[in-house]
Amino acid sequence: MNEIGCVIVTYNRLKKLQKALEAYQKQTDSPSYVIVVNNCSTDGTKQFLGEWAQQISPFVKKVINLDKNEGGSGGFYEGFKCALELDISWIFIGDDDAYPEPDCLLKFKQYICACESKGADLPAGLCGKVVTAGKIDRWHRRILKRFCGIL
Repeated sequence: MNEIGCVIVTYNRLKKLQKALEAYQKQTDSPSYVIVVNNCSTDGTKQFLGEWAQQISPFVKKVINLDKNEGGSGGFYEGFKCALELDISWIFIGDDDAYPEPDCLLKFKQYICACESKGADLPAGLCGKVVTAGKIDRWHRRILKRFCGIL
C-alpha cells in the first residue's frame, strides 16, 4: 500500500498554518500521518498545536516543537527523521502556506499506483504546482520529467 505521511514546517504564521492543516483535514484520501514541526514560533503556535493534536482526525498527528528556529531546512530535517520512523511509503512535504487541493494526495497515490502497475521506475519525488494570484508560479518550477507518461 502507498501510505503517505505529511511533514509541515511552520514559523510564526499561525493563521496560515491553521488554513494549511484544514486543507489536510479535507483530503479525499487522508494521509496516514501529519507531522508538524514548529520552528520555535512565538505567536501562539505551540499552544494551538497542543490543542490541535488532541482533536479527532482521520490521520495520526505528531507535533515537534523545536527549542530554536532551525530554518526551513532544519525543520524539514527534523520532520523527515520522524517520518522515516513511521510505517509510510511516501513523505509529502509542505510549508505552512501551502494549501493542497482536496484531491491532491489521491492524485499522488493514483500516479504512484499507475507507475507500479506499468512496471515503471517509481519517481524519487513528485512536485505539485504553486499557484500565486491565479497563475503557476514559475519560480518554484524546475525541470519536469514524466516518469510514467500519464501526466
